[in-house]
Amino acid sequence: MKKPLLSDLQDAQRVALASLVQHPGWRIVEDMHFEAVQAAKEELIRIDPGNPDAPRLLAACHTKARAVNDFSASVFKSIEYHINAIGITEEENKKPHNPIIPQYFKAEGQ
Repeated sequence: MKKPLLSDLQDAQRVALASLVQHPGWRIVEDMHFEAVQAAKEELIRIDPGNPDAPRLLAACHTKARAVNDFSASVFKSIEYHINAIGITEEENKKPHNPIIPQYFKAEGQ
């Protein structure tokens, strides 16, 4: 991977990013990215090769599809990089965390 986006994030910012990925709405953000990539690919496929402007249209749509794909991949790979940089595995990040429970058991055991 190239240099991640916002490569100078502090650990507190990375933790905030990891918590964002746990939010139920995060899956919707992912779906929006995937839909944008898919739409750009479909636009490319719909170009009629018999159209006299096909070479120009293909070049323009290919450039757009590649840019959308590269942008989305860069965002998601950067997020993964930052979460991994603080030592949180993907599996750990998806587990719901309740900060009250460990404190409760610690108080009970003392």
